[in-house]
Amino acid sequence: LRSFVTTYPDGGSGTGAAEIQIEGGQEPFRAFWPSSDTSLQTEGLLAGTYSILVQDALGCETEVLVEIDLSPTPDCLSSDLGFSPNGDGINDSWEIPCISQYQNLEIQVLNRWGQRVYYALSYSQPWDGRSRGADLPNGTYYYVIRFINNGRPAEFKGTLSIVR
Repeated sequence: LRSFVTTYPDGGSGTGAAEIQIEGGQEPFRAFWPSSDTSLQTEGLLAGTYSILVQDALGCETEVLVEIDLSPTPDCLSSDLGFSPNGDGINDSWEIPCISQYQNLEIQVLNRWGQRVYYALSYSQPWDGRSRGADLPNGTYYYVIRFINNGRPAEFKGTLSIVR
């Protein structure tokens, strides 16, 4: 038996998923996951390394190491490049995918002069493009997201545009 593993974040849930592909051996195959699942793919894995036993119909076995890394990636934390907080109900706030899986959040948005126009210690409510109760003008803004990822401080930066 020869195996290959593909891992990926599990839809922003703060867990990962994995799929094992097998070459050789006799079907059906079983993989023994910590969850007692025996299929070749599973979800809901926390970050870490797993040693998975894979067995074919004839009892041949191989061990597979599965590494679930939930470190942020631009694909995960990259938000829309812009939003249009004009009250039409479409794209009216700054949505940050998978932000809920990170702890100890600090989010700030700066204008082009480096002045902070938005600050939050969590992101339970998406930002509406306002600062001190007033609509911000159209333009490019810079964001910094600081958080704890797998027990370590991390930072993610980018730009976003407000277009009303």
